[in-house]
Amino acid sequence: MPVEITPFVKKYTPWSASKSDIAEQCPLKFKHTYVHKTQKGRPKTEALVGIALHRILELSLAGKPLEDARKQTVSDPKARLLTVEREQVDAGIPAVSTFLRRTTAFIEKMGGADLLIEGRLASSFAGKTLKFFDNKGFFRGVLDLGILFKNRPHMMVIDHKTGKNRGINYYNWQFLTYTLLAKVNYPHITHVVPAIHWVQDTITEIGNPIKVPSVPDLLDKVVEHLNQATGNAAINLDVGQPSKLCGWCDYQILCPLSPQVIGAAENECESDKGSKYC
Repeated sequence: MPVEITPFVKKYTPWSASKSDIAEQCPLKFKHTYVHKTQKGRPKTEALVGIALHRILELSLAGKPLEDARKQTVSDPKARLLTVEREQVDAGIPAVSTFLRRTTAFIEKMGGADLLIEGRLASSFAGKTLKFFDNKGFFRGVLDLGILFKNRPHMMVIDHKTGKNRGINYYNWQFLTYTLLAKVNYPHITHVVPAIHWVQDTITEIGNPIKVPSVPDLLDKVVEHLNQATGNAAINLDVGQPSKLCGWCDYQILCPLSPQVIGAAENECESDKGSKYC
């Protein structure tokens, strides 16, 4: 029998890895983000720099010369990058160049591949392909880069990370969801190879290949995680959970938690480096 989906999970579909993480991290943040859809202020510098580098990687992988991709991104009026932010983006360009060169060489060595750049994939409740923006769907996600090898039924999924290197195992849940989406949309896939491009460290960490189970088994695993991750949010969406991530929250000004409480949570995280949200 398939794992039963809780009423809360059903109510707030479609889900994504980041959406479930927010529900688990802080029910109140989930409420602002996905229920009230509260307007956000200007993103922090680190977020804007990360978005810009992602965009440059996307354009470059699609064939645009790197310098043209950089100019298009930093001059985009929608981005509104400050001088210090442009400087930080420029500082990341050598790492982008290295990634592009190494990835091209790797694909040639493997005998060629088709690229899925910023691939928007979705799945229905029954594990069938679905349009990404279909709000009646079950799960969706955006793959920074999917590499579909021509000589084997494998897909490598590379996620660009511009923040702290937490190790690839920290993102096991994210790659489980990518595995589901890959199998649903590319049924011939037998293995998914997880990889993270740590931009700041100029390295790409490749994990062990994931032998892809059947779609029903993958759906059960995803549902089990969602049911557990949303447990507290299902009880009370007005509860804020202080953690070190509070300093990154877009809704700090609306949060009833005092700075002292948030500060105490940050100090606690310093003594518990293994915590998921520290």
